[in-house]
Amino acid sequence: MPLQGTEQKVAALLEQESSVKHWLEQIRALDKDAQGRHIVVRGLTMEETEEFLRLRPLVQSADAGLTSLDLAAAKQRYAELRAKIDAAVQDEAIEGLSSWGGN
Repeated sequence: MPLQGTEQKVAALLEQESSVKHWLEQIRALDKDAQGRHIVVRGLTMEETEEFLRLRPLVQSADAGLTSLDLAAAKQRYAELRAKIDAAVQDEAIEGLSSWGGN
């Protein structure tokens, strides 16, 4: 089944932002959805994943063309989404360590 809507946008954004994709792979944040079809970022919904990928270049650009208020809001939202990713990756690592000892 071909990707549609948000899934297609996320796939395109990940291809466009190869450094982000590489970083997400390194921290093991990229995963497949429950059906094993669509790429998702751990801790985020598909919509949040798209938002995260769209915000990243804005908050890291020296001149994003945003007002200072809009830039502050974008940075805050990006930080919230990043925190969700970090928490999910950490939870996954803890889970992996818990089962490592054979418990």
